[in-house]
Amino acid sequence: RLPTTMSIKASPRASTFQKGIARLVAQKTAGSTALTEVAHQSPTRLLPLRSSLVNQAGAALCAVGGYGGGMVQGDSNKISVDVKPNARLGVISQGANRVYKSSNEDIPSTHTEMNASVRRNGFLVMAPDPCALFSESRYKQDIRIELEDETSSLVWIDWFSAGRLSQGERWKFHDFTSSTNLYRRSTSDAPIIRDGLRMDSRSSLYYQWYETNAICSVFLAGPEGAEVAKNLSSWSSQVTSRYTSLEEKERGFELNPYGLSTNSKLLVGVSKIENDMYMARIAASSNEDIYRVLYSSLLPLSEKFGVPFYHGRISSSVNLHNVMNSSDAPASRPTLPSFSLTPKSIDEGLSSTSWPAFMLADSSLPTGSFAYSSGLEVAYQMGFVKGPKDVEDFVLAATQSTLQQQLGFIYQSHGLAKLSDD
Repeated sequence: RLPTTMSIKASPRASTFQKGIARLVAQKTAGSTALTEVAHQSPTRLLPLRSSLVNQAGAALCAVGGYGGGMVQGDSNKISVDVKPNARLGVISQGANRVYKSSNEDIPSTHTEMNASVRRNGFLVMAPDPCALFSESRYKQDIRIELEDETSSLVWIDWFSAGRLSQGERWKFHDFTSSTNLYRRSTSDAPIIRDGLRMDSRSSLYYQWYETNAICSVFLAGPEGAEVAKNLSSWSSQVTSRYTSLEEKERGFELNPYGLSTNSKLLVGVSKIENDMYMARIAASSNEDIYRVLYSSLLPLSEKFGVPFYHGRISSSVNLHNVMNSSDAPASRPTLPSFSLTPKSIDEGLSSTSWPAFMLADSSLPTGSFAYSSGLEVAYQMGFVKGPKDVEDFVLAATQSTLQQQLGFIYQSHGLAKLSDD
């Protein structure tokens, strides 16, 4: 085996703020993957997980944690991950990343910077727990991922929750900003995926209205990522069929044959960026439902890593919100089998010309009054809008969304018009 360098600096605070640093390098050696560099500085902490199952699968597993109970205003983390050629690395977390309130606007926001590179035939799975944004918190994160070529595989999960719901905190943070740039160096020097999200107390009105308490983004690339994309697409198809049904049931639905039931407030969308590159977004009313979607979608990867991701986060095979009190609830938790998902392919049976034709022929195509009302009629039919207050929240959320989408174009057009006048 190659020598392993481990450097730990857990010195006390030199100033008011803590600046955590971590570097993790995985390299293929002797038929397996070894962590050849594990270095961290408080408050960031790396915990290599030793397991014979992981070693037999030819992979490496490491957990990211901290010495404290979370991040306070002014704290920062800078994490670097490098997956060498043919290596397989899974990165998980000890628990939710808690971000506490920021009481002073003159102090920088809590900040996390992550840089990852995946070399040829390498495979990186980033599967953390959610970032919990507490009341009055300010948090910013910047993520940069570089893939060497088409053989580099990636499953990168990034998600955050509404806060401490048990204490009445729900989307009460001051400001949240996230930026993710995904590069493939063999294709272009420009990012193939550039995803940005900014939320504040006003822009979070939509999520408050829709009863969303957790939002998750999944970035997928390479031959291994495509398998997970198919599984997420299966979830998306079943969720879509549920919400477009005229008869809406109070109970959740089960993704057969897996025995995993979910809450009704769940949305899953998958977008194909390139031939083997995808992005998915998941919104749910509970972290538990997102755990279920991620667990089942990533389960086929257990053979390559020796362990199933998020298995320890699935407390039961049914969702406590909607089925445990029902008459047909199972008496005990069934054994979750090692199953292989067989969803419909995103492109199965669709040519490049038939797909646009289906869209134009779809009865739900947004034309006429539907386009001008931003879907208010459907929201009313599905029971999301029930009174004047709901209409007010809907209009505010739709207006905010429209401004975010169109303001950039309006600003640039105004600048071009001004140049032509000059």
